This record gives sequence, C-alpha cells and structure tokens, in this order.
Amino acid sequence: STNVRSHSSVSDLVLVSTSELLESILCSGHDTTSPSQFEMVVQSISRGYGAVMEMLRSKCAIVVENAALLLQLITQYHPETSIRVRQNALSSALLLRHFYLSTFSASESQRFLSRYLVSLWMSGPTNCDEKQLLARMVPSGFIPYLSMPPLSDMEEDIMDQLERGGIEAVDDHDRVSKHDEFGGELLNKAAANISRLRQRIHIANAKFNDGNIHAQENFRAFFHVMTKDHALPDLLWNQQTRRELRISLESELRSIEREIDLRGGGGCVAWNHQQYTVPYPSLCEEVRVGSIYMRLWLEAGQTFIQSWDSPERLFELLFRRLLCDIDRNTKTTNMCVRCLERLYALHSKKIGIFEDVMILVRSMILTSSIETQHALLSLLATLLGVSSDTQSVQVHIPGNAEQLLNVESISQLCQFVAWGHTNSTQIGNLLNASINHTALLTDGTSIGAAGYKSDDPHNRQNVAHDTSCPKVWFTAPAGKIPPPAKFIKGPFRVSELSDMMRLGELHQHSLVTASHVEDYNIDVDDNDAIREGSIDTGKWRMVEQVWQLRWQLCTEGLGTYKPAEVALIALRTLHRLVELHKSVDSRGVPYHPIPIAKKLLCGLGGATADKHEMLGQRDFLAILSQAMLCNDSRVVESSAALIHLLMKHNNEACAKLYLTGIFFFAIGYTGSNFSTIAKFLNDIHLKQNFRSGFAAAASEKELPMKDMSILGNLLPSGVLFMLLNYGPERFTEVFVGDFDTPEVIWNFKMRKHLVDMIQQHLGDFPKRLRQNTTAKYEYCPMPGIAYKRLETEIFCHNYYLENLCDEVRFPDWPICEPVEVFRSCLEEWKKQMSRDTTQEENEQKKARRTLGLNIGDGSSDLRRAYRSLARKYHPDKNPAGRDMFEKIQVAYELLLPVVEGGGKIEGDDEDGQADDDDDADDDAAKGIGGGKVGMAAIKILLKTQIIICKRHRDEIGAYKYPAYEMLLECLSTTDKFEKSENICFARPTRANFIKTAVELTYQTCLVSPLNAEELVGQGGVVILAQVLRYFMKCFIEAQEIGFFDRPNILTKELCQQIIMHVVRTISGVAHFDAGRVAIRKLNDMDSFCMDWRRCVDGRYWDDGFPLIKKYSLEGVAKMSKDTTLQNALVGSGITWPLIRCLLSFDPTLEDVSVENDDQIDSAMTQAASNNHAKLAAVALGTLCGVMIEESLVTPFNSELSSMIKTILTPPISKMLRNKRSTELLKTLNVNIETPTRIWNVNMRKELIDFVATQEKSREEVGYRSFEEEIAVANDFSYTNLRNEINIGGIYLRVFNSLGGGKVCLREIENTSAFAIALLQFISKCIASSNDENSNYNVTGQEFFMSVKALLCLVQIDGLIDDVINDRSNCGPAILLNLLDLDETSEAFELASDILTLLSPKQSFADAVAEQKELWRLLKVLERADSVDDIETEKIEDFIQNAEDGRREADLAVAIDKRQRRGWALLESLTSSPSIADYLVKSSGWLELLGMLAGYKKFTTLWSSRQGAAKTLARSLWDPTTGVRATSLLSKFLPLALVSLLKEEGADALLNAFDGSCETPELIWDSEMRVELRSAMADHLDKCLDARENDNAREEFFTLPPGFQVKYKKLQDELYIGGVYVRLFLKEPSFALHDPSGFLEMLLQRWSQELNTLTGTQSEHQVIKESSELSVAKQDVLQLLTSAAVYLCKIKHILCDKLSQWGYMSQAALYMQRSLDMELSGTPLLSAVRIVHVASTRRSNVEALASLSGANGKNGIISLLIGAICGGVSLHIDSAFMIECLLKIFKDALGDVDQINENAYIKGNDIPSNAKYTTTVAQNSPEGHEIKANDVTSFVLEQEDPATGISDRLLHPEPAYHRLHPQQGNAVLANEQIDNLKGSEFSQKGDTSLTQSPNVTSSFVYNDLSKSGKLTPASMPLRE
Repeated sequence: STNVRSHSSVSDLVLVSTSELLESILCSGHDTTSPSQFEMVVQSISRGYGAVMEMLRSKCAIVVENAALLLQLITQYHPETSIRVRQNALSSALLLRHFYLSTFSASESQRFLSRYLVSLWMSGPTNCDEKQLLARMVPSGFIPYLSMPPLSDMEEDIMDQLERGGIEAVDDHDRVSKHDEFGGELLNKAAANISRLRQRIHIANAKFNDGNIHAQENFRAFFHVMTKDHALPDLLWNQQTRRELRISLESELRSIEREIDLRGGGGCVAWNHQQYTVPYPSLCEEVRVGSIYMRLWLEAGQTFIQSWDSPERLFELLFRRLLCDIDRNTKTTNMCVRCLERLYALHSKKIGIFEDVMILVRSMILTSSIETQHALLSLLATLLGVSSDTQSVQVHIPGNAEQLLNVESISQLCQFVAWGHTNSTQIGNLLNASINHTALLTDGTSIGAAGYKSDDPHNRQNVAHDTSCPKVWFTAPAGKIPPPAKFIKGPFRVSELSDMMRLGELHQHSLVTASHVEDYNIDVDDNDAIREGSIDTGKWRMVEQVWQLRWQLCTEGLGTYKPAEVALIALRTLHRLVELHKSVDSRGVPYHPIPIAKKLLCGLGGATADKHEMLGQRDFLAILSQAMLCNDSRVVESSAALIHLLMKHNNEACAKLYLTGIFFFAIGYTGSNFSTIAKFLNDIHLKQNFRSGFAAAASEKELPMKDMSILGNLLPSGVLFMLLNYGPERFTEVFVGDFDTPEVIWNFKMRKHLVDMIQQHLGDFPKRLRQNTTAKYEYCPMPGIAYKRLETEIFCHNYYLENLCDEVRFPDWPICEPVEVFRSCLEEWKKQMSRDTTQEENEQKKARRTLGLNIGDGSSDLRRAYRSLARKYHPDKNPAGRDMFEKIQVAYELLLPVVEGGGKIEGDDEDGQADDDDDADDDAAKGIGGGKVGMAAIKILLKTQIIICKRHRDEIGAYKYPAYEMLLECLSTTDKFEKSENICFARPTRANFIKTAVELTYQTCLVSPLNAEELVGQGGVVILAQVLRYFMKCFIEAQEIGFFDRPNILTKELCQQIIMHVVRTISGVAHFDAGRVAIRKLNDMDSFCMDWRRCVDGRYWDDGFPLIKKYSLEGVAKMSKDTTLQNALVGSGITWPLIRCLLSFDPTLEDVSVENDDQIDSAMTQAASNNHAKLAAVALGTLCGVMIEESLVTPFNSELSSMIKTILTPPISKMLRNKRSTELLKTLNVNIETPTRIWNVNMRKELIDFVATQEKSREEVGYRSFEEEIAVANDFSYTNLRNEINIGGIYLRVFNSLGGGKVCLREIENTSAFAIALLQFISKCIASSNDENSNYNVTGQEFFMSVKALLCLVQIDGLIDDVINDRSNCGPAILLNLLDLDETSEAFELASDILTLLSPKQSFADAVAEQKELWRLLKVLERADSVDDIETEKIEDFIQNAEDGRREADLAVAIDKRQRRGWALLESLTSSPSIADYLVKSSGWLELLGMLAGYKKFTTLWSSRQGAAKTLARSLWDPTTGVRATSLLSKFLPLALVSLLKEEGADALLNAFDGSCETPELIWDSEMRVELRSAMADHLDKCLDARENDNAREEFFTLPPGFQVKYKKLQDELYIGGVYVRLFLKEPSFALHDPSGFLEMLLQRWSQELNTLTGTQSEHQVIKESSELSVAKQDVLQLLTSAAVYLCKIKHILCDKLSQWGYMSQAALYMQRSLDMELSGTPLLSAVRIVHVASTRRSNVEALASLSGANGKNGIISLLIGAICGGVSLHIDSAFMIECLLKIFKDALGDVDQINENAYIKGNDIPSNAKYTTTVAQNSPEGHEIKANDVTSFVLEQEDPATGISDRLLHPEPAYHRLHPQQGNAVLANEQIDNLKGSEFSQKGDTSLTQSPNVTSSFVYNDLSKSGKLTPASMPLRE
C-alpha cells in the first residue's frame, strides 16, 4: 500500500492483478475464503483505504471497478472507516469529480460507476457535509427523489435506454451517435460492462445481507430525473440550468486540478467544499417563497398542491411575503394572494383558522391597486368557503367567518355588491332587447366596463361609457363643508368627472356629492342647471373618500374581475356569513336575538359606518335589494337568495322589506333564471306590512289575494295564484313562458308590459345607480297594472272564466274547490248586476279631480301625477296622509284602464255626448246592468256555473242555489216578448245570453231537487213558459214571414237551442209536485200545452236538432203525473205525434251498438228516432196511467187507456206499462204472432192512415176538449183481430197451439196475471151458464180454450200455484165448480185433469181448507144422480140386500165419471192435514157419515159409502184429528163401530154396519140404524139448507152441547170402557179388544160408586149428580165389583194394575169409611172383594202392607179385623175376610217363618220403650177357644218421644214362637180375646192415605194419630 501512493511507479497490470485477487477473495470467491482469513483481509484493506482511494484515479476501468467494490466492503464492515472514506472523497474532490461524471460523462459505463461511487459517499446522515454539498449544487426539488423506493432491474434498464444519447457530454465530440456503426459497437460494450459491474455489485451485497441492501437513497432515480426537464412549483430544471451546472462543476474541477498541479499532488490540496455553491442565473427572475416558485405554483395541478407536505409553513411564508410586498410590488402581491387562496382551498383543515382575516379586509380597503383588491376579495371568499362558478371550495372553518361579523367588513362587501351596477354587459335576451333599446347598452366604442382600460391613450380611467345615464354628481373645491353655493358645479356624469380629473380640474381632494334620489323622473330631460334643492348637502365628501369614485377616478390598473363578478363574490360571501349561525333551534323556534349577520345586514344593529364612508348600516339591505337591478343574471340570482335567507325567521325586517323596492326590482327582472326569485317571492310576498286602512285591520280571510299580496298590483291574479297554489317552480315556468289556460294567462307581451310599467315607475333610477352605485331607492307604491289581454277576462278563485268556459280548447279542465269557484262567481255576478253606468262615470270624474288631471291627459300624465301624490301621501312618510293615499290608489286604478293602449282622459264634451256606435245590436243589452260589457261578463259567469254544475254535481248539489232571483231577473224582461216592437230579445247576443241563462237554470235544478223547488217558488215556471212561448212564436213566424231571414236576428239554430234548454228545464221541474202545480196554474195553460205538442211533433225542427223532441217527450211523462195536465196534453192533440213516434222505430238498429250518445243527440238519425220512440212509449204509458214502474206511476186515465187499447190492441197497449219499451216498439214495426202479440203490415198501415187522418183534420192552433179528443177513436178497429180470443193480454189460439210447456211462456211476462184472467173468465162463464143472453157460457169455444190454457199453466209445476191458492182469486172454488160440468164435455175432462194435478199439492189442499171450499166437492159426491131410480123408502132394503146393492153401486160408478173423479180427488186432498182438520171442524165428517149411513138426500152407491168410510178412517188415524174424529163419531155410532172403522177399515165397518150384532163390545141392529139416520137427518138438513142459502159456508159446524144419539136398546145397558158389563158378566171369556182399559174404566166407576156411598155429604151431592147407583134395577157397585174381580181372575196379569193404579189404598179407605159408617154390606164387601182378588199378587200385598196410620189402628190387618169383628158378632163374611188375611200372609208372602227376615227392624234393635200387642185373625163365637195357629200377626208399637206419634211396625211376636211348636193345640183365654177386641179404630180418622214410594221388601206404616188424623211417616227409611 505504501507503493500505491505513488501510483505512477506501479504499473496498471500489477494494480489489476492485485485488485482482482482481493476482489475474488472478498467478493466473487468469498465462499472459498475462511472467515478468519476474510476478516484479516478486510482489516488490512481498511487500514490502507487511502491506497484504494488512489486506485480510483487510475485510468484502467477494471482497477476502478475493483476499488469501488473494495470501498463498498469497507463501508459495510467498518462504518468508522467509511466516515474517513467520505471525508477523503470530499477533500480530494473525488466526490465532485464523480458527481460531474455521473451526470455529464459520455460513457454509459462511466456514468454507472460514478453514480455508484457517489451513492456510497453520500450515504451519510441528512445533515452530513455530503448532503449539504448536494443541496448547494442542485435545486432543492431534486432532494425528494432520493426517498423513492428502489428500482427493479427492468426499471433500471428502461432508464438506461432513455438516457442513451441524451446526456450532454463534456464536449460535443464525445457524444456518441447511435447511428454510427462504431458507435453502436461501443454502446454494446458499454452495456456489457454495466451488466458485468451490476452483477459484481450484487454478488458483493449477497455476501453480507443475502442481497438485501439496507435503506439507501435512490440515487439512480435522482440522476435520471436530472437528465430530464422539469417545470414544477418546487423544481425548475431544463437544458439551461443543466448547462449552468456543468459549467460550474467544470470550472471548479479545473481550479482544483490546477491547484493540485501547482502543489505537486492531490495529498497537498484539500477542496473547500463548504463554500461551494452552484449559481443558476436563469432562475433569478422567478419569484420564490421558500422552496416554491409562485408562478409555477399557480400553474401546478391540484393533485400536486394537495400532496404538499407542510402547507401550514408555506401559508405562513406566503402571508409574510404578502405583507412585505403589498402596494410595493403589485405582481408579487397578487401572486402571493393567489397562492394563499389555492393553498388554503386545498389544505384548510391543516392550516386551520386564519386569525388575521381583518388584515386582509383592511388591506383590501387601503390598497391602491384594483387588481390587488379583487385578489384579496377572492382570497376572503375562499377563507369563508365560498365557491365560484368554476371551482368548488371545500372550506368549512367558521372561525374565519366569525372575524367578518362587523360593520366594517360587511360595509366593504356591500360596496362590492353595489359595484356591480357599473357592469355594462347586457342580459342577452329578447325581452331585455325589446324594452331597453338604448338604456344600459354600449355605443360601440372601445370603452369597456369599469376597471378595464380603453385603447384611447388620453383616457386611461376606469370609467364605462355612461352617456345614457343621468347626471347626478356635483363638485366643489376642497375646503369648507358644505361649500358655498357659488362654487358648486354640476351635475356631472362619472365620465365627465373622469375628464375633469384628466384635465386637472378635479383632484382626489375635491368635494363631491350626489343629487337626491326622489327627484328622478324618466319623463324629464336632463339639463345642466343647478337645482339647489336637488343637492344632498349632507353628504359632501372628498373624491378619494367616495368608494365608487376612488376606484373609478383615483386608481389605475386592470381589474381581475368584471364588476358583476365582484358583486357576485361579495354576495356569496355575505350569504356564507348569514349561513354561519342558525336562526331556529331543533324545534323550529326562532332564536332571540337574531344572528348578528342578519342583524347587521338588515339594519337592526344600531351601529354606524365610518364617518368617511357614504354607506351606513341601514343602507345594507337597500344595497342588496338594488343588486337585483344589476345586468347580470348570477348577481340577481344570488341577491334574491341572500335576501330570501335574511328574511327567514326575521319578521321585523321582513315586514318592511317592500320599502326597499325589491319587489319592483324582482318582478322587473328580464332574465329567465327566475327560480330563485320565485322562491323568495313565495315565502315573502304575503308577509309585507304594506296595507293601510281597512285592509290593514282585516284578517287574511276577509281580503282577496290581490289585497293580501304585495304583488297584487303587479301580477295578474292567475299568475299570483300560480305562486300561491303550485309553488315557485310552477310559477317560474309560467312567468318566463307563454300560457293561456283557465288558470293562468301570461305571455311575452304581458311580461314586456309589466317590465315596461315597472321601469316607467322606477324612472331613471336603474341608470342613476350606474352613476351612484350606493344611491338608495325612495319607495313609492306602484298602482295596479292593467293588461289588455285581460280586459274581458273575469278571474274568480284561481280561474279565468272565459278560458274555463272554452271547452273546445280546454275540455274537462280540472277545477279545484268547485264550491269556492261557484261562490266567487255568484259574488262577481252580484257586482255586475248592481253596476250603474252613471255612477261609474261620476267616479271617473272624481278620480280625475283627485289626481289633478285634465281632459285629454294620457298614460304618462297619469303616472306622473300618481307618483308625485303617492310619494307625498304615503303612510310610511306621511302618517296623516293615509286616507288621501287610499283615494289616490283608487283613482289611479279607476283611470288606468281608460288610458291603456293610448287612450285619453275623458270628460264632459261641450258639443254633447259622443256619437253612439251604429251597431244595430246596441239594444240587445236592454235591462242588463253594465250594458253590453256587463251582459258579456254575466254570460261568462253563467257559463262557468254551468260547467261546475256539470262536472261537480255532488259537491254543488250539497248546497242550495241562492241566485235564482238574479237568474230570473236576466229572463224576467221576457214579459215584453209579446210586443212585436220589442225585438231586442231576438238579437244574437241577447239570445245567446238567454240560452246560457236557461241552461244554467236547468243545470242548477239537475244538481239538487231542492233547487228545482226553489226555482218554482221564485216563479221560474212562469218565466220559462214565456220564453218558450216567445221563441216558439219565432218559429211560427218563420214559416209565415221568414223571421230568421231578417238582419241582425238570431239564427234558427240558436232559437232551437233556447227552446231545447227551456223544454229540458221545464221537463225537469215537472218531476216535482210543485213544478206540476206551477204548470197547472199557468194563465194560458192551453197555449203552453200546444207549444209542448209542437215540441213533440218535431216537424219544426231540423234534422240536426233532435234534443227538443227528446226532452219534450220526457216532459210529457213527468207532467202526466197530474190529472189536469194529462187531460190538457191530450186535448192539445199530443197523442197522435206520440203514436207516430212509435211507428218510426227501426228494430234492426237495436242489433247495432250505438254507444255514443252524441250520435243520438246530434242529429235526427235513425238512432235518434229509435230513442224518441222509446221515450214516446213511456210518455204514452204515463198519459194513460198504466206504467208499473214506481217512478213512472201516474193517475190512471181510463178513457185514454181505452182509446189506446182500441188503437194499439189490448195486448200491445198492455206493453205500454213496461218501462223498457223495446219489445212494444219491435212489435209495432214487424210482423209477429205470439201468445201476447199479433201484429202485421196491414195493421200497421191501418194505424198510420188513421193517425195521419187525425193530424190532418186538426187545425194547428186548435184545441179540443179531452172528451172530443178521445171520441175520435171509438169506431176504430183492426180487420185481422175480429175473431181472436184475448184473455189477460194473451191470444188463446196462439197460446194453446204451442202445446204447453215453458215454450209458450217465453213472452208472457206475468203468468200470474194471465192465470188470474183465465180464472176470472172461467168464473164468469160458470156464473152465467144458465143465462142464455150472456156472452159467457160453458159450452162455447172461448170457455173450452180458456180451460185448456189454464191446464197448460197448471202442467208447469209450481207456476201458478200461488195464484190458484190466493183467496182473492177464488181458485179452489172455481176449479171445484168445474166438476159440475157435463161429464161428456171436453171441458170436464180438462177440469178433472187440472184438479188431479193440483190435489196432491199441500198448498192447494191448504187453500181449499182455508177458503172452506171443500163443500163444493162434497156436494158433487153427495149428488144422487146415478141412483135416482131407487126410492128413498127402499134404501133400507137396498142396503139389506148387500149383494144386489153392491152390484148396483158398481154399475153406477162405472157409468158415473163424476163420482169416480170426485172420490179420487177427495182421497188425494184428505191426505193433507189441513183438509183432515177441516173435515173435523166443519160438517164434512157428518156429511161423509151421512153418505156412509144412507142419508136420504145423498147417493147410496156402494163406492160412495165406501169412499166416505175410507175418508173417515183416515181422519181417525190422523194424529191431529184422530181424537176429535173419534169423539164426534162416537156421538152417533157405537164406539165399537168407530174402533172397527179405524182398525179394520171401511169394508169391515160397512159389513158390520149393514148387519146385526150383540156382543160385550157391540150391540147393533136395524132399529138402531133407523135411529141413527133420524138423528143425522136433523143436523144434515140444517147444513144443507144453510149451504143453499150461502149463510153458513164460512162457519164451522158444531153439535149441541152434550149431544149423543140415544139408542133405545142401549138405555139399560151398563157400558163402561167400550164393554157392556151385563154381556161381559154373561160371557167373561169374551176376547176384549182392550181388557186393561176396560179394567181401568171399571175401577174408576167402582171408585165413584164407593165415593157415592161412603163419601161426605158434599161429596155425595157431587157424585149423585153424575152417577147412578143402579142400572136396570141392578146394583151398579156389585156389577162393577164382579166385572173387575172376574177380569182380574181371567187376566191375572191385570191384577198387578190394582196396586199400580193406587186402588189398594182406595180399597183400604173405602173399608175404613164403611166401618166408620157401619156399612157392613155391599160397600164393605165390595172393597174386601177387591182386596181379596188383589192379595193373590205379591205386589198388591206389599201395597197393602205399606198402608199405616196413627197409633197403629189403620193397617189392612186392622181393617180386616175390624171388618170381621167390628159388630156385635162376627161379619157374615168373616171366613171370606180371614181367607183374605191368609192370602196376604201365606199365599202372597210365603212361609210365616220367613217374615222375620223381611222385617224392617230386627229383634235386637227394638228399643226399651216398645210395647207389644197380639192380634188374632179369627174371632170365634163367645166362649170358644182360639187355636194357636190362628195367630197371624204381631204388632210393635213405638212412641216417638219428640212428636208423640207412634209407629207401628210389622214384626213377629215372640209369643207366637212360643206357641208355634204346639201345632194348633194351644189356645188363648177369653180374656185375651176381650183385650184384642178392645183395640178399635177411631171413627174420626182421616180418609187420606199415602203410600211410600220407596217400599221394597220392608215397609213403614204410619198409623193413625191420637187425634184420629193420618200423618206421613216420621222415621227415615233404612236399608
């Protein structure tokens, strides 16, 4: 290494070899080097790094490369050595040399190697010497490129390709051309070297960090960007700057080389790198702040600025630079402002609040550069976040805006707003061009807007051309304020002041002031005369103090923005300030106090402006309002939006906003961007406090919209209501467009007129603002504007009525709030009707005097006078002049329509009145208030009401029409119509007016029936009749004298329309009773009816007008509800045109759909003719009074109806009653033959000829009476119908020919009516059958056809059942009478078939029963026609000879169809319960019994008797009548026969009845039959007599009370339960039908008999009256007892019934009674016999055992003992009684030993207080002993201590057990017998016994009490 220092002594070959060896050891071959060896070599090289540094000076590339790699190893392994290496590279200038080569070397491989070395040496910290040197050599904009991420090999290759050939070499000869062949070879070699070196570097890096290099700067990108040109805000680099860098580096290197050469080597020279800086002369002109070039900053893109790292620092630097250069260097100042604006717009969040906003405001005030002023204004807007038209600013820093909330800031902003008036650019639209022909337009010179220089070198002032503006400025020399008048000059325009400044006549300290604003007048020419009164002496200021003049006269320079743009920025800034604070809280409640921005701008703060300023706080709102006069659409829009925002929730300022004139300015705006203005107007126009007088005190509901809105005098009502009803969007669309609709009429001409009027009202004020931008408008109210287009229009509640009535242009235009529109029309109508022309003329005279006008003055005079007086008396300036101001307003509005369009003020003419118009139609408005104009207005109002009534019937119908008085007044002059000289009503205009009025009359009646009644009450019918009469007379005259051909007379069509409306109205009114009464009370009702007939006739009307006929036909139907009107109309001959209408019907058209009513109503087509025919049918039907529709029912007119029947035939005339008349009309106009109609061509021709004859014979003006009109048709008839039979409207021939079934019913609408008619006809024929002179008979063809027709109807099940069964139709009676017809006739067969079909039906049977018509059938059945040859005396013989009688009966039935049909019918009927019930209730059962028994007046045929028996048998079986029928028949027949009939049928009965019999159940013989017939004859004779006399048919038959046939043979027979007791006892074994019933009846009679014998005296009396004790001298009781005993013995099972029926207790009772009464005979024995026979059955014994009484004295045992031994001696039947006892105990109960088991209480349960007694069953004669086995019962008696009642219990006596083993040998002593006899029953005991219901095998006995009364058991039952 020591030798290396002197490299000249070492050859390059040695250096190459040495360096290659070291490189291979440490880099390329490091993997073969051991770590220790590697470390040792690295340490050695690090200590000798100087030698390596010297190797870099070698000219051998390999040596340099190896040295570079070794330096990299040193840097990475020994950082402390790397510091020395970098210092060495700096001091030896190697870094500078290789930096130069890395940039400017022509060799690509050299550049690569040098860049590699530079990156090694400059890899130190940020503040190291190397980095500082780099910052001094290159612009700072390159430094950030070092931070770029590493590049890939591909990216580096791309950069190498881009740099080849583009590097500026040291000299031009070193440049390598890529097109040179040799140069291309060099390039390839260079590329190979670079690739090799890059690979070696990667290998070296891989040794230490596996190919990942630590964080290094990207010098590769750094050097690459140095080769390119840049024009960035922080980097300006190009060829020039590169050349300047190369020159500086070369110069420095040469200097170092020279010094090294001078000192003899590099080690003796150290380069002073600390002071080395590269100068760039080309960048000296660039303005730079910090590291940015402001010019390029302003040109940079938004993305670049957004990526700026430290915007806060830059903003601070820019603001400081601004403060330093303001008003010193305008260019730099403006650039700073612009940079600040851009930077803050993009970095407002980082920069935050700018605390020095007011510095900008004051700088803006003090600057003398208008360009700087505009820039500062723009910066101010950006700080507040105000966006421009081209750029959106996203700044939301409220703190900046807070600093501007002061008077100073807002005043300046308002000055900028006012500056916009100096704008000379016009709004480029047609409206503005057509209005402002010269105003505000430039004259074509080169002078532009304020702030822009002219090309004229002598006029460089910022003044626009203003020759069309008024002179407003006065000048005076500087000095005293106010200056003396003699020194005052003026007035001048601004341009003139500019010339004076240029000539030195005026300077910035001169005094100026402006004229008073209130003296402006557009109609006065300018002059130069000084009017002291016009000078505003209170505002003298120096020129430089006047904001506007300062910038126009005292400053130079070009403005950045036009005046309109300046105003726009200021407005948007103010808008941002107002938005800064909310005006309401979250609930919508306004804050108090209001936000400060609103407070200041609206002049509510109380602060004042600076004394040097001409603008005060109270002028702010005026300035903003007047901004709408600026000629820029954006300014106008922003101004409107700002004021709109200011007025929200600011009632104090909003109420007086109108004083600024903003509404004039807004409405007068000529632009089309009206949306914002519309929104402002929408919210504000109703909140202005401009009203005075009554209007100020009235509520909103009391005022019309024009009086409520400040825009009411400016805009038409329609446009105003667009804003009110539809909102600002729709209002804008209307205001800038052309509309002619019912809701709004507005077009370009109207808007032009509006703007023109506003400009005339404003005068020269808009131009004055160009001269004095802060001039304040002095408010003067503007009178209403009249629009020529709206002169004839009437506006009522949102609608222009003339357009609304134009249904051609606006069909079905929707009407909102129709009721309110209707009401408004009525109010306007009332005003029109009350107009007084004379009074209007006087009002005009008075108005002329009020305004001080003269005759002949025009519109300009009127406006001038109004403006002068209005300003003088306006309440805001002169509170005492309120009344005068209102008079001025009224006078102006009254005279304005007169002078519009060039008119003049009129007055009294000395030469007389003006000539009248020669128009012949002048007399048309006679009697109408307001003349022709008033009549036209009223007509529009009437049309509107008509439309509303048509479209909104329901809404209007809810209210009563209140204007009939006015409506009829419009027609009331028709009372003069009869005067021929009064022709005014026939004028076209008046006729049209009348037509409209009549149509409204109809429509009002149509919407509500109440209106029709009100019209009638107001006398409307009389007036309408007069109108009809007049115009009908016009038609009559038209035929005679050609009335419609006269000049200026209504047309025929118009006359027809009037008549049509009148007829329709009267027709509608006639629907109501009051209307018909009014028509009836017309003074000339006959003439009215004649006119009505003419309307119906239709011969007067053209083919194009069928409605008159239509409505008149409808009116006939309605008027026909009044009988008087019916007759009057008929008398007018209206019948014939009605019939003629019927015959004009075309049936074929009905198959074609004619859905459009216009086709029917517009012309007299066949469709209209068909419609008229239908209406005529209805009218004719109502005239006749035959309509069945409820709404069409009219009084029946029998005479007219008869006439119509004659004319149209009854069946067809009957069709008139139907509402739908199509079938009638088809019938009359086609050939048809149906059951209901017969019509053909011949009949139609006959009718047409007849009608034509009648109409021809009638005179046009003639009027017949009703009777005369009816009589003309008496002899009319049709040839074809003379032989047809018509019943009920049905032709029977045709009907019967159809064969029945539903086919024949197709055209019969009412089959019930047809059936009724048939029944009535048949009834008449039957009733007149015996009258030879009658037209009705039962043998004629008519009768037969009617019965056949009826059969056809009956054959259809259920079709006419209701009709036949209806009581009113007498169907059953009529049909049953048909059975009396000749049985050989066809009618009889038909009638029989009808009854056969009806009889099985329950409804028919019910009708027969209900109507009590069965007697007619019975009468037929009773008739003895078939057996007349049998004499009455021989009936019995006939009956006796049964076989012969039966043969005769059979023969009679065979030949008698009537009987056969009749009995079959009766059999069918009696299957019905109602008939069965009727037979029982009526005499029918008796008549049947009479036929059965052979009553002399009845038939005796066997079949008849058999039928009667069958019928009675059915009655007996019927559940509803069986009991009654049995009872009734039993009164005549023995019960056995009745039972026989019921059980065995008719034949069995007849056989029994005709024979003889004597059995226990029946006794019958011939004598009894005779007695029966005799008894029946008495009753049947009475019934038949009553039937013949028609007296008792409706009454039910009843027998006398207690009636019963008394047969002599049965007088002595005891007959009980259907059994003769005597014969039963005679033959007990006879098989009875009901033995149980017989036993029951026996026992009942037995009980009665015993009651009779043993009862009390009262009972004896009752029973005695109903019972006999003996029959045929036989004891009844004995017979009864014997029969009962025998029956029980024969029928053992019946014996159980005795206990079931309770006769055991009764037997015991009767035994007791008998014993008590000492009746020991039959009564006692009868009871014992019953007990005896009953004791054979255990159930009876148990019942007997259950009997008990008090003290144990009334048990059955006691009774029997008492019966045995109750007397002096034993009863004679004691043995029988003892036998009874034995049966009770032994035979019934079984072994006596078993009694103990069935005892109620066992022995061990017997209480201690019990007492025993013993009873013996047999009492032997005194002295005889009684055997022990005779003891049969034991009694236990126990006394209840609580009640004292003793209970006797059946229980075995212990003594019996002691005696029982003796088997009959033990005896009792007589004493014991005596004791037993002493136990007797009390004779006072109660006879009532009760039986316990719960007795099973044990019994409880209640004995008699001590008092002898029987009591119920007191002890509960036990198991």
